[in-house]
Amino acid sequence: MRNARSWLVVLGLWSALALSLADCTDDPPAKSGGDKAAADAAGLCKQGGATLNAATNECLCPEAQTWNGTGCVAVVAPAAAAQAEAVPAGANAVAEKSIAAAPTLPPMPAPDAAPAAKGATDERLVQVCAQAHARWLVDDAYCLCPDRKVLVGSTCRKLAGRMIDDVCLRAVHKGTWHDGGCDCPGETVFNVARGGCVAPVLADQSTLKASCESSLNNGRWEASNVRCLCPKGRVWVDELCQVQQLLASQDICEGAFNKGKWDLAKKRCRCPGGSVWLNQACQSPKSVSPKQICESEAVGGSWNSGKGTCGVSHSR
Repeated sequence: MRNARSWLVVLGLWSALALSLADCTDDPPAKSGGDKAAADAAGLCKQGGATLNAATNECLCPEAQTWNGTGCVAVVAPAAAAQAEAVPAGANAVAEKSIAAAPTLPPMPAPDAAPAAKGATDERLVQVCAQAHARWLVDDAYCLCPDRKVLVGSTCRKLAGRMIDDVCLRAVHKGTWHDGGCDCPGETVFNVARGGCVAPVLADQSTLKASCESSLNNGRWEASNVRCLCPKGRVWVDELCQVQQLLASQDICEGAFNKGKWDLAKKRCRCPGGSVWLNQACQSPKSVSPKQICESEAVGGSWNSGKGTCGVSHSR
């Protein structure tokens, strides 16, 4: 009986030792909640063919692919029907170029969002352009809407030849709506098809023509002088037909229409190519009378109708 009891004691000790050894493993301690979330995110990215950017917690796909929430997919062009939309002759006669667009649209940018650096691709504008079923012109970084329409937010709309607050405030790179116009910060200019408030560039004539003749500007492109002939009361300044009365004389003089140089001392415009500053415009001497030239701001003379001569003060 005593031997049986001794064996039971020994058996109990061995059982306790086995349980103790089972609890001792080489496995690392359980991960914290943050480490586990990061590991899960990295695993999700990897399963979809991407890598995790730990700084932004985003899945980064290889070139020409984008993350759709579950995996990397190829960047695609808009629907064929959208690409088939015709552009009227003489309005937006721009050669069609390749278009790239992501299948999902991120949230609209904050009001202080900065435009893409010079030479960089404005990915947000590319995606908004695709959602609007417009054509992305890669070489000019320009979103071309069909039928003279204009990009307003993420849709192409036909306007009535004037700026509206929606165009300004819903652009990818927003401006500030003030006195019926769109003000941009610093040296940027407003061209909604290039993203809104963007750096001025030496754009291709075809895209300038499209902008000039869009339903926002309702102008006519003059290829010989590389400028836009805007409707009455407006002038082509900073890639836009702007209300002339709201502009300073210097802006009108040095804008893309007149291409002059403002004389700060004499408060007048030095016009190019022998043209004369008259009625806030650089005009060809052939299109105005000698009297008008004499009495223009540039000459500042006094016309003698009897003699047909111009008297100019020596103080000028």
